[in-house]
Amino acid sequence: MSNYEKIKNEMINKNFPIKKVSLGEIKHLGENVYSIDGKDFAFTNESEILLDKKLDISIKTKRQLAENGGEKEIAKLRNWMLSRYKKDKILVSADENGNIANLLPLKSEIIPPSSFFQMVELFAENNDYSITSAERISSTSLSVKLKSKYENVIDVAKNEEFDIGGVIMNWDFTKIELNDFYIRMICTNGAVSLEETPIMQIEDMSIDSIKKISYLSEKDKIRLTQRFRKYADKTLEAIESNASLEEVEIAKNCLHHHGYGVSKDIAERLVNLNELEAKVEGIEVPSYRIRTDRNVWDLYNLITYTATHQAKEYEMKRPDEVIRAASGFLNRKRDIPMYIDI
Repeated sequence: MSNYEKIKNEMINKNFPIKKVSLGEIKHLGENVYSIDGKDFAFTNESEILLDKKLDISIKTKRQLAENGGEKEIAKLRNWMLSRYKKDKILVSADENGNIANLLPLKSEIIPPSSFFQMVELFAENNDYSITSAERISSTSLSVKLKSKYENVIDVAKNEEFDIGGVIMNWDFTKIELNDFYIRMICTNGAVSLEETPIMQIEDMSIDSIKKISYLSEKDKIRLTQRFRKYADKTLEAIESNASLEEVEIAKNCLHHHGYGVSKDIAERLVNLNELEAKVEGIEVPSYRIRTDRNVWDLYNLITYTATHQAKEYEMKRPDEVIRAASGFLNRKRDIPMYIDI
């Protein structure tokens, strides 16, 4: 049985502990304990981060409140924001210990995993793609990679060939997304488009939505090519650019903040941040003006390689988020002007 068929069977037959609730039904009681519709649940650190993101509560705001009034002030702010957004609907899901492990914004109907697998197979059939692998992103989300049956390898630079004939379909109970997916031939790193928006996204299983995501039109294929051209341009720029100290810090954050499990110490070690910071200790220059010996393209490939090949080793819970963050890192305006060397 293939990896895809195994995960498909498991997910279709699984009993998911999920519940649709409005934010007004949630109350923060203290520490990591919340009341949902009158029952108390512990929230994991990841689910609390997702809740704060939904409520527009920044890390900086929480830090300031913790310094001035402690955890009680943070709880007060959360409860006030929960009442402000009380009509918004979300899906909450519990882990095997009964803790709330994930929150998903719900705009329309719930999309069951069986519908997702039907869309994957319909897309493969309609567009001459083969299903290459499936992966659980979390207990309530999936990712399936597909590859065109027609080879499409493009030479971007010396020793930098990419197979751009892939797509990736992501699912959670609230949506199905279709994204482009590139493979760096030299080491099979996975990469996605630099565009923040997916090629397609549906939030229900209406006939129009099914038609939209199950077939690549000629216009869609042109968009895919255009999106890769942007990626290729930024690749060439990155190959020729040394990273600023600030860019090394951003690379560290791609692993630590977006990986949900990769410790700060491990992320700093992977990008060699501590050694670089030691070299500039006492220098009063903004970090974006300090050029390091780290190459931007090497940093980008370190991030994607870690997400593609070493996620389990570093306890990375969201490699898909890390790959998306890596695209943001590659796409940002380079800190090229006004460097000083270290």
